[in-house]
Amino acid sequence: MEFANQLLAEGISITQAAIEASRLRFRPILMTAFSTIFGVMALALASGPGPASPVSIRMSVIGGMKVFRQV
Repeated sequence: MEFANQLLAEGISITQAAIEASRLRFRPILMTAFSTIFGVMALALASGPGPASPVSIRMSVIGGMKVFRQV
């Protein structure tokens, strides 16, 4: 929102400001989503002794991030 407001203050149309602000913020959002997915994936695929519940929690985090990425 702040990026778009700055562009509006510079005199750019609201449509162009929204497009440019979205373009600038899209990459950091994807980088955060992918780093979360890959970080949790290593834990979800790990095997060894321990309770099964942490695996289900990790898999639900991965599933939620995949849905977020598709939106």
